[in-house]
Amino acid sequence: MLKSTEKSLIKKMFLYPVLLIMFSFLLLMISSFITLKIFKKNEINKDIENLINSKKSYIKEHVVSLSQDVDNALKFSIDETKKSVKHRVYLIYYTVKSLYSLNKNKTFIIKYLII
Repeated sequence: MLKSTEKSLIKKMFLYPVLLIMFSFLLLMISSFITLKIFKKNEINKDIENLINSKKSYIKEHVVSLSQDVDNALKFSIDETKKSVKHRVYLIYYTVKSLYSLNKNKTFIIKYLII
């Protein structure tokens, strides 16, 4: 039979390597998990940053496009207003000219111009 010290030594010879292997495996799994978590966090941050940059670019292009549309509408509006004013001035001019050429009521012409 084996003595108790021999039994203890045999247990230690088998138990310590198994415990060492288990501890190493556990340490490897924990470090892998932490590394994977950090990697995913970095990837998520990069994806979020890319998404934000693409949205910024889209919004910037959209604002520039809207700005150009507003400028074009303003120019069109100014041109139409100028045409309208020019047309009204011509109408008033020809009305006054025709009234003056008829040489009728001169006070009417003065009142018309004042209004």
